[in-house]
Parts: sequence; C-alpha cells; structure tokens
Amino acid sequence: ITKPFNTKILVTRCHNLINGRQQLQKSYCTGEVQSHQLATNPYDQQLLEKAVEIIEHNITNPDFDINVFAREMCMGRTKLFTKIRGITGQTPNNLITSIKMKYARKLLIESREANIEEVAMNAGYSDCNYFIRQFKKIYGQTPWQYRKSHIGMGI
Repeated sequence: ITKPFNTKILVTRCHNLINGRQQLQKSYCTGEVQSHQLATNPYDQQLLEKAVEIIEHNITNPDFDINVFAREMCMGRTKLFTKIRGITGQTPNNLITSIKMKYARKLLIESREANIEEVAMNAGYSDCNYFIRQFKKIYGQTPWQYRKSHIGMGI
C-alpha cells in the first residue's frame, strides 16, 4: 500500500491476510495442504518437517505424548506449544491427533482387510472407542462409514 493510504484498505488487507492464514491452517488439519505450503519461512518449515517426522516415527506408540514430543524436538513444552501453535494454528496435541488421523484414514482405504480396532492400534490408539470419537470429530463420520463411502473410489 502506498502512502498516503486509506485506513479502510489497510484494515481490509490485514483482515484478508489473517483469514487466508486461518483457512490455510484449517486445510492443513484435514490434509489438503502440505507442511511446506503452511510454513512462511525456512526455519518454520524445517521445524514443522522435523515435528511431523517425529510424530510419524512414533505413530504406533500409544504412549507418545506432549512430553515425549517436546523432548525429541529438544524444546520445552511451552516453547513447543508456542512454535507449533504459531505455524499450524493447532496445539501440539492436536497436531499429533491430526497426523495420526491422516494415517488412520490412509490405513482404512489401503488395508481393507484390517478391522477398525487394528487400524486404531496401528495409528497409536489403545482405546478403539476414543479413536472412533476422534475420527468422527475430525472427518464427520465413523471410520467404518468413511471406509464404506470410499470403497471403489481409489482414494
């Protein structure tokens, strides 16, 4: 914006930037956007890639929690929370959950012979009912409904 500028234009542009960022963060949660599209600078991109790598490495571990995550990221819990929240708009726990759910969604389609309990265990959930509730909260349908609706679609 060139000077002198209209304050309405400035406020509108700021509003559009914030809304765009929030939409990008929501798209990341559902798997529509990759990490390199979300991070705005190389440091954030590297940090997010490392975080995703650590989560994916521990994806089958039901004991993987925020304390283990912070330790493997070589950060304190507060710093980890601030950085992850700033980049993704999610808490570290929500990031862990969303990555586990993306993996579970992939397993539901690719491993059709596996039952829902096996998918839950492979995604790092020891409680199948909790897994089903979390899956439904994110994708709007149970894992069984999701699998049934995507059979034959090749997704």
